[in-house]
Amino acid sequence: MGPVMGPTVPTGMSGLNLSSTDSLAYDEPMKLHNACLASLVSVSMVACGGSSLPGGSSPGANANAPNAIAETTAAATATPAPAPTLPAELVLGQGKTDGKPGMFTPTRGDTATGGQSQVVDNIQCAPTMVDNSFHVHSFVGLIVNGQWYAIPDSIGFYKPGPLESGFSNYATCFYNIHTHDASGYVHQEILSSAKESASLFTLGNFVDVWGQTLSGSGFGPFPGVVEVYTAQAPSGALNASNWTQYTGDPNQIALYSHEAVWIEVGPPYVAAAQLPIVRFYTQY
Repeated sequence: MGPVMGPTVPTGMSGLNLSSTDSLAYDEPMKLHNACLASLVSVSMVACGGSSLPGGSSPGANANAPNAIAETTAAATATPAPAPTLPAELVLGQGKTDGKPGMFTPTRGDTATGGQSQVVDNIQCAPTMVDNSFHVHSFVGLIVNGQWYAIPDSIGFYKPGPLESGFSNYATCFYNIHTHDASGYVHQEILSSAKESASLFTLGNFVDVWGQTLSGSGFGPFPGVVEVYTAQAPSGALNASNWTQYTGDPNQIALYSHEAVWIEVGPPYVAAAQLPIVRFYTQY
């Protein structure tokens, strides 16, 4: 299928459908939701401003009233929402957000130093993924100082379109390694005669397309000593759980079908025995 110039009606996709489903219009629905809170300070109404940061809007006419002072103090001392707790089993699924979202800039897609339609690591940005015969999936998770952070959607999408039910469906072009949602599910799709048991991409390819950096002393904007754990589901199975620590250059980790990778920036660290089982939802 060629580039789609406008929105199409999603038709749905079976979790085990191995036919080419990635194109300018993928088969999963998307949704965005925005909210604005109005606050009442003393006897004066203050309109909700554009800033979502605590204390980002004007304090209003009654800034010195007792109620206003109390509310301002509460906002300034509010505790940020904690990152989600790691489950015993992480069941992946289309459109999910796994981990605390919004921890990267931009919150969706690639950075300015990542994929901006140019060739990255010999990977081109193609107008469609529909003709790709090789299509496998891996998982990448991130834990920073003990907190589970979500991997953004639309990594490997140049100028991604809006989300629908948490799933990114449109872009000007697509890199052969990319994400559709914030679940950490990494799609690898390319026109190739290679068998699904082969590895055609590395973790470094994914990081480079995203525009982040990964080394022993940090990941992207997060400094700290890095530990990496990998596991692969046995052939024909969906669960990856046999975690082993990877001690080489993490950029060289080969991404196989149902390969799962946890990147930990610490301290502290989650021990391998405490990392969750990762359950995939596609055959490859």
